[in-house]
Amino acid sequence: MLYPVAAWSLVSVLFAAVVMMLLWQKIKWWWHNTWYSMPLIGKIASLSKDVNEANEPGWLKGERTLCRDFKKFIRIQDEYDFNEKITYLTKAGDLGRKKTPSWIWLLTIAMVFVEAMGFAYVLAGFTVPGASENTQQYGALGIAFLISVILVAFTHLSGHELFKSSQIANARREWVDHKKIHSLGTGAVALAKPQNIDDAQPAYSQLANRVGTHPSYKITAATVIFVVIVAVFASYVRGTVLEQQLLLETTGKTNAPMLSISANGDGLDLSIKNDATTLPAADVAEQGKAEMKAEQEGANNQRHGGWGTFVVLAFVFIFLQILGVIFGFRWDFAGRESPPHIAPLAMAVIQPMPMFASITKKSLMPLKLN
Repeated sequence: MLYPVAAWSLVSVLFAAVVMMLLWQKIKWWWHNTWYSMPLIGKIASLSKDVNEANEPGWLKGERTLCRDFKKFIRIQDEYDFNEKITYLTKAGDLGRKKTPSWIWLLTIAMVFVEAMGFAYVLAGFTVPGASENTQQYGALGIAFLISVILVAFTHLSGHELFKSSQIANARREWVDHKKIHSLGTGAVALAKPQNIDDAQPAYSQLANRVGTHPSYKITAATVIFVVIVAVFASYVRGTVLEQQLLLETTGKTNAPMLSISANGDGLDLSIKNDATTLPAADVAEQGKAEMKAEQEGANNQRHGGWGTFVVLAFVFIFLQILGVIFGFRWDFAGRESPPHIAPLAMAVIQPMPMFASITKKSLMPLKLN
């Protein structure tokens, strides 16, 4: 019984280790700021007490220590290169956009996985027929994982495709409004090229040079088809299992042995005896009809409630996929070369600097610097 617990504990530890490896720089940055800002025992509290002068004139040791510690998280970038990237993002319509936050990924995966578990457990009974309950549970987890990965990937790519296509559609609309005087695109402009190469072109041409000239909805169409197929077949399988369960319950009640009712001096005796006096046939028939009607009404109520629940779950499933598409539309970039360059740019240059300035200001105030 401890084997599954040990196995899942090992998997959880490995998963946590992988997450920490992928986010190690962010974890280090978070812990550095947390340790600096702790009251009483934090680094700022200790540095504010160090009023000794450093070797450099006009600097205190606390200042030098503060700058040296934060220098590890700052990468100096050439101003021209920085401005070229900002120009590229501006002309591609990506300025101000960000990568999808990690918590959005975790939230989306968790919601889709929980929803997928509901029908994956039903599918496991047909995928591995005759397997034990424990094996079916593992099969359900595997099926839910596969469906979740496919759905999350498809919905995110679909949202990104819709955003990119909307940018191209807006550019084409402006191009048409300007009577198509200029070409929509004058050629792809890579990040390695000077970004002022198409300054004389209209804004829609600059965007088309970096995003594209033709919108595409292939991934969106594939996503819609896949989501509809999963929703319909999941509801169908759930309904089939429900009908089978109701049939077994009804058949079991119909085939149950009928006990004869006997009478003696004490009252009613439900045991079967040779001298038992049976009810009249008409009463038995009426009693059977009443019981059958009650069983049918109960089965119909369960059937209607079950199918109603499946319809609601199908709508919830579709809404979760729409939410994944919205997340993909809200974050990430449309430019061909925006994603690989904006990540280090935003994380290494834009994000640490305001934080560094804020902490520096708070740390220097108690030192009474000039």
